Amino acid sequence: MQVDTKLRLQWVENFEYVTRELAQPRAVPEWASFGIFWIRLHGVLVDIRETFDRWARLPVAEFPTSPLGQAQNIHRLILAVRDSLTEDEVIWADYRRQTEAHVRQSGYRLNRKKKGTDVQVHDTYEVKALKKTYDVDDLDDRLGRVFRRHMNERKLAIDFAKRIQAPAMDLAKAFRKFHSAEQRDGPLSSPSPSPR
Repeated sequence: MQVDTKLRLQWVENFEYVTRELAQPRAVPEWASFGIFWIRLHGVLVDIRETFDRWARLPVAEFPTSPLGQAQNIHRLILAVRDSLTEDEVIWADYRRQTEAHVRQSGYRLNRKKKGTDVQVHDTYEVKALKKTYDVDDLDDRLGRVFRRHMNERKLAIDFAKRIQAPAMDLAKAFRKFHSAEQRDGPLSSPSPSPR
């Protein structure tokens, strides 16, 4: 468990670092920084958020500095990063992450899968950061609108980084405090799954 908490802290710190590097470059950012930015942003909005979703569902902690209060604050800060972007921009961030992390792309186009004599057409895609499913045609329109704002993927990444820099810094600061508390007191135990 300690390994997971350390990895999450490193992920968030790297996210903050690459966001700052793109938002306030001292020189032309390295091309690799753009790919890392999309991958780290997605990890924060999806994977790390999912870790903290379980504590966010609990009643609000009585003391904000308690481990539960800190975990709920981290969840709020992750949502603040996401909410710094429009819905279409979160979709763009998801698309860029998929593009940076996978050589083959199939989620953003119609797919046909044959099972025996049946052919199934999959024409939707779930954007996990938004917990919503979209028609592929709608996604294509939304991605096009975002791209047309700058007509340049690097400029888009820099624009995103500038807008999420402040909440990313707040998130990293809160995460460091939470991690220190976990190192000192042990990991926050997971709540029991809620009855269905």
